[in-house]
Amino acid sequence: MDPFQQLCLLLWKNITYRRRNKIQLVVELLWPLFLFVILISVRHSHPPYKQSQCHFPNKALPSAGTLPWIQGIVCNIHNPCFHSPTAGETPGQVGNFNNSILSRLLVDSQSLLSISENRTFSGFQELSLTLQRMGDSPGIWPNLPVADYLRPNESFSSFLRTNSSLPPESVEQLLKARLNAQVVASATQVQLKDLVCNRTMLGQFLAVDGGEDKMAALQRELCAQPADVLRQAERLFLTQLDFSKLFTRERLLSNAAELRLLSKAVGRVSQEMALLFNQFSSLSSFSDMSAALRLLSPENRTARPLDSFRAFSRIMCGHPESGERIPSLNWYEDNDIKSFLGKNGTDQSDAEQDANMTSFCKSMIQGLESNPLTRIVWRGLKPLLIGKLLYAPNSSAVLPVIKEMNKTFEQLQILQDLNEAWLELGPEVWDYMETSVEVRLLQDLLRRPEVAVLVNLRLENTSWTASRIARFLSPPQTPPQSPGAELTWRDIYHDLNRTISTLAQVTECFSMDKLEGLESEGQLVQRALELLEDRQFWAGVVFLLPNSSSPELPPHVQYKIRMDIDDVTRTNKIKDRFWDPGPAADPFSDMRYVWGGFVYVQDLVERAVTTVLTGASQTIGLYVQQMPYPCYVDDVFLRVLNRSLPLFMTLAWIYSVAMIIKGVVYEKEARLKETMRIMGLSSGTLWLSWFISSLVPFLVSAALLIALLKWGDILPYSDPSVVFFFLSAFATATIMQCFLISTFFSKANLSAACGGLIYFSLYLPYVLCVAWRDRLTSTHRILACFSMDKLEGLESEGQLVQRALELLEDRQFWAGVVFLLPKQLVP
Repeated sequence: MDPFQQLCLLLWKNITYRRRNKIQLVVELLWPLFLFVILISVRHSHPPYKQSQCHFPNKALPSAGTLPWIQGIVCNIHNPCFHSPTAGETPGQVGNFNNSILSRLLVDSQSLLSISENRTFSGFQELSLTLQRMGDSPGIWPNLPVADYLRPNESFSSFLRTNSSLPPESVEQLLKARLNAQVVASATQVQLKDLVCNRTMLGQFLAVDGGEDKMAALQRELCAQPADVLRQAERLFLTQLDFSKLFTRERLLSNAAELRLLSKAVGRVSQEMALLFNQFSSLSSFSDMSAALRLLSPENRTARPLDSFRAFSRIMCGHPESGERIPSLNWYEDNDIKSFLGKNGTDQSDAEQDANMTSFCKSMIQGLESNPLTRIVWRGLKPLLIGKLLYAPNSSAVLPVIKEMNKTFEQLQILQDLNEAWLELGPEVWDYMETSVEVRLLQDLLRRPEVAVLVNLRLENTSWTASRIARFLSPPQTPPQSPGAELTWRDIYHDLNRTISTLAQVTECFSMDKLEGLESEGQLVQRALELLEDRQFWAGVVFLLPNSSSPELPPHVQYKIRMDIDDVTRTNKIKDRFWDPGPAADPFSDMRYVWGGFVYVQDLVERAVTTVLTGASQTIGLYVQQMPYPCYVDDVFLRVLNRSLPLFMTLAWIYSVAMIIKGVVYEKEARLKETMRIMGLSSGTLWLSWFISSLVPFLVSAALLIALLKWGDILPYSDPSVVFFFLSAFATATIMQCFLISTFFSKANLSAACGGLIYFSLYLPYVLCVAWRDRLTSTHRILACFSMDKLEGLESEGQLVQRALELLEDRQFWAGVVFLLPKQLVP
């Protein structure tokens, strides 16, 4: 009989067998689909996320300046990803934090200082001179009793009765004595003690009823008073003057020339104040800083940790919510993430370990450690902010380099110096605004309609008026202003005071004395181990000097940086074991040289050595810029499927494998194979018929599976022909393996049971090969391919190329597969 006819008869026989066993045929076709239906349900619960392009902010090194460096450390702690180019990537610009409150505050402070340098604010002096010139016009000034010059509810009289040694009769006599305001206004500056002890001069100021005897007696009693009591009485009298009684409407209108002089002087003061107020009101950094600091203050217990964290981000960075974080695949390997989960063994708080820390610092650190997110930030920043920077050897040749390195940390001392200066000047400013005669006089004059009209004419090009300036100078004695209320000088004072004091307190939490010298590298290592117990070790710098006793550095300086192994990138591997799309942007695993501070130490040393050797200061600052990364699909499902697909394929066709082995062994057990061979059937035709009969259900199941994968959105961008090619190759290898396994059995049922176990067991070497793939050579890989399941795993790694292209949304699958698949056999 023709071999083709024999093949047709054998195929008819196998088709008839399958037609009579419909349940078995349905299970063979649908069982592989069942597992992937489960995958579809998982896929719908974990949809892919299309990650846009990532632009990363640059990292300022210490040479770029202390403030940009500190901002870079704090704001880039999680290396945020931005969907558009950052400000630092703009040509001609390197700063990313110009919109931060702290940066704007420094710029605004410089702007205010430049105004005070370029302009001379002499309005108050002009007003004082005008009042003295008006002293020559007797018609303007009143001649009233002392008590009539005072405001209602004054305390000047009670002060004289209780704090001075004047008898009550003398106090009453003094209050009833007439004070010549013209003489007071035109008089030169003279001490009150000298005035009351000079009877002639005192008589020009005061006129006492009762004759010369009573005047002489009052003068002797006043002269007997202590100088400090007289100064307090003078200050109290001037602060409680009622200027409306000095400048009545009738007196001002009767002297038009003096009114013009007075209004001009008041207008000059108002213009200068309006200029300052407009400049200050346009600078929102002070009020923004004050509002943010109120959220961070220990008294604000109602603020959520997230609100406090955002307030801190607005102060330092200016972009609290603009960036997002790229997730790390090896997230549990990080000690900092274990700290987030509470897995760290050190339970003692950092605030409890340092007894020299201020209460403000302890409160701030406890607040940082109370929240898991801020705890990670603090654990990462602690070595940089309060850690020690060791160096060896501690010789005269190295000291100039260390002094240059220390200049970066000395710049932080400016904030503490500013706070000390403010502690001296701030109370004086407050006292002047509260008690000075000039400010009180200006308030009263601005409230006078006849003066306010002329002042408003000089302020017509500004947003200020006489009444607004008066309200600014004399705010009500109430608690902090409500939202939307007008700005007052007290608000400005409190904002400045809170900002300066808080920044100084924060600076006290930093360790300014970072550099510590040791004689040898061995001592440096020993000291570093002690500091590591409290995470107070930053790095160690060992200078390799050819002659340690030489007082100068050699022209070629060699040094090495010693750091904790957890703060630098490990060198036991050069690439990830499992490739996935996405940038190497995880700060804890990918950016350890930056996050751990290695590049900062390198920049400090390089800049200091260059300055010492050349003798010229370096003015160029360095920034580290991470390359942008294009858009991709971040699909957790596909990342897991990359390594689990061989297992799913093994389980999907394990029933078909058992049935193929059982059918082949059954022919051998029933002696059908020998009978057909006696009748003239060749072995090749028999095996070919079994191959075709087994391959067709495989291919039908594969076609259904491909349709399911496309419909289920598991491989939405895959080329079906590529997937069908891999499944066809897998089906061919599986059938050949089934034929091999069938030769070891003579019982059909036993072969079906054991064949399925053998088939699954041959998958296990693939797991070991994946775990040890970095150590496998090409020979090992080729030998492993004799295991069908290992070959299937390599096929799946070839399909990994598909899924990689799929994550990149690239549809050129065949070109990528042809190029990359041979690399699976190359270590």
